[in-house]
Amino acid sequence: MQGLKNMTVTEGESVTLECQISGHPAPGIMWFREDYKIESTIDFQITYESGYARLVIREAFAEDSGRFTCTATSHAGTISTSCYLLVKSKTLSVFYMCL
Repeated sequence: MQGLKNMTVTEGESVTLECQISGHPAPGIMWFREDYKIESTIDFQITYESGYARLVIREAFAEDSGRFTCTATSHAGTISTSCYLLVKSKTLSVFYMCL
């Protein structure tokens, strides 16, 4: 297994978390955020293709920050990898002009 990597993104950006997992037959893949299972939806798309497990967050928000874990399970056992995602709030710069 090639593990997940920590990421920092800005609010509103799309995020792809990816790890490489091999196994025959293909393992069952589950994703978690802070120990809560993530279900595949339009906002959180989960795929496993050609040995790569991916979680795509369509639009990240500050509350999506936290520890993400990908778990692969097969007859040989279970293996996991985790990373931290930090979603920074957008900040608006305001410039004042004095006349």
